[in-house]
Amino acid sequence: TITIDHNNGVISRYCGLDGSVEVREGDDVQPGQKIGVIGNVPDLESALDTHLHLEIQRNGAYIDPMEYLK
Repeated sequence: TITIDHNNGVISRYCGLDGSVEVREGDDVQPGQKIGVIGNVPDLESALDTHLHLEIQRNGAYIDPMEYLK
């Protein structure tokens, strides 16, 4: 799991990555930068295809990631 603090009240969390993440704690991340590769899904989601689990919070409240992906 990689958590990125966007420093504007927004935090994004990327789950379901394999072990070869390309950023480390404290790194600055730029838009479009590769941060990792999708890996295996957790056992809880084993019936699903491999996928990225993306969470976004604004001021501590979860919001629909599609607001940022449009």
